[in-house]
Amino acid sequence: MVATKVLSSGCRCRSLYDPIDSVSWVNFVVPGYGICNAKLGEGVKFTPDSEKPVFPEKRFCGSLEINHVKFETSAVLMELLTLVTHGLRSLELYINKKVVAAISIRIDLSALSMACPDLQRLSITEFNVIVSAHNESLCRWPVKTIAIENCTGPLSDLTRCLRNPTLRMARQLVEVKVTARKNALDEEGKRELKVHDGEFLPITKEKFPAESKAAMLSVVTIASSTTKPIHLGEDILSLVFAFASIPEQRTVQCWCKVRR
Repeated sequence: MVATKVLSSGCRCRSLYDPIDSVSWVNFVVPGYGICNAKLGEGVKFTPDSEKPVFPEKRFCGSLEINHVKFETSAVLMELLTLVTHGLRSLELYINKKVVAAISIRIDLSALSMACPDLQRLSITEFNVIVSAHNESLCRWPVKTIAIENCTGPLSDLTRCLRNPTLRMARQLVEVKVTARKNALDEEGKRELKVHDGEFLPITKEKFPAESKAAMLSVVTIASSTTKPIHLGEDILSLVFAFASIPEQRTVQCWCKVRR
């Protein structure tokens, strides 16, 4: 049985038109009724999307988890992230290997750095990671933690990122954690990545305590009866406080799971 719906007033709906499939008919979505179709003409007009996105980017400044979702291609996933997650700080992606072959969906950190330029924490499961290019967005990417679970691909792309001093992640990526199933990773790749374990980074973990700053300022600015006061400029003091702070130290963990 075919149901006929009559719209009492004009409205705009999201639609799909494929002239190869049907020259005269268009499919569209009516909220509350689902997918419908109509014949072009007599008040029915199809307007294609413009090259520019019609929806404004939605800025999320918190966390987002995407679990058990099937993506046809990596491009579809990146397009979704670009559209709705610009400004995201934390992202977790999990794919069910029983639903789709995870190896066919690869996370390109170069593309992800453009889709989520403010990302600081990335956790992915059942995806492979690649880096197609050390582009400008990757150079500025402020990611601090990357966790890859059940990794099946090579680690060479991630290792090259840590070796490139022009990348921000080479200087500020604090924690790297990679797990894989038994014999899924080559030993040489694991060794090269773990070389970066324990590296001291040029960022502050714990700042010079405020009490110590106050004590130092009092020493260098208060004159005694026998000596002249010592005056240090703001630049010198900031350097002293920076060197007195505790730096971050990178942690790299990489191991294979053993099934019992």
